[in-house]
Amino acid sequence: MTGLLGFSSGLPLYVTGQTLRAWMTAIDVDLRTIGVFSLVGLPYALKWAWAPVFDRYQLPFLGRRRGWLLVTQLALIAATIAMGTLDPRTAPGALAAAAVVVSFVAASQGLVIDALNADSLAPDERTAGSAAFIMGFKLGMLTTGALALALADRLPWGTIYALLAALLSIGIVGTALAREPVVVPPPSVGVALRTPFARLLSAPRAGVMLLFVGIYRLSDFFGSVMVIPYLKLEVGFTFPEIAVLYHVLGFCGTLIGGVFGSQLVTRYGLRRCLIAFGLFQGLTNLG
Repeated sequence: MTGLLGFSSGLPLYVTGQTLRAWMTAIDVDLRTIGVFSLVGLPYALKWAWAPVFDRYQLPFLGRRRGWLLVTQLALIAATIAMGTLDPRTAPGALAAAAVVVSFVAASQGLVIDALNADSLAPDERTAGSAAFIMGFKLGMLTTGALALALADRLPWGTIYALLAALLSIGIVGTALAREPVVVPPPSVGVALRTPFARLLSAPRAGVMLLFVGIYRLSDFFGSVMVIPYLKLEVGFTFPEIAVLYHVLGFCGTLIGGVFGSQLVTRYGLRRCLIAFGLFQGLTNLG
């Protein structure tokens, strides 16, 4: 169940990200417009703002977590299909609006899945549950990225987006299999918002921690915006080649790095490894 929900959470990430930028690159949309379209992913960074609403209120079916999860999944399928019917050249505004809707609904699905996992998994289940979720998440990203690019020279982009929308139904299976946790909701949206912030800000060195979280992967975020246009237009790779070299090999690198990194953390500690690999990620971007 956790792996299926992880897949459903990872699948839409590239729908409004690298897959969309590949589509726009393929039909010769200018790079400035492609760069501006990266802003449609902002809901992922702002989802904390409406998380208390999902935490406080319950729909009249499937429970507080699974009800919201099913609604976001159905809305995500519809919004993804709608995205595929639009042309970036003739209707960029409508496409941008549809992409923002997809990002908003996908981010909402993600926060509900996080809440479901936190409520459902016992402390001794969380390590295995997290591993299953991350594996499903990475497989979802790989599917969106590699499959879409592999099919880019064979099928219209609207058809590709319809296929991706169909794959999102896998998450509905995960919702059906999940058990609804029994947790008392907060008495109001205000309490749901204030309590987590109070706990966070009362932690030692909370400001330093938030700054660290905000900037640690910032260079990767900005660098990834133009990766697909760069590999296609400047290096000259075809989309199927990008699918293999960037997405498939990148996925393998992520798996190897995850195993290798966990061993290093066990041996040298988390702080040393974060500092070392923070420097290494900067060197890879320079390369």
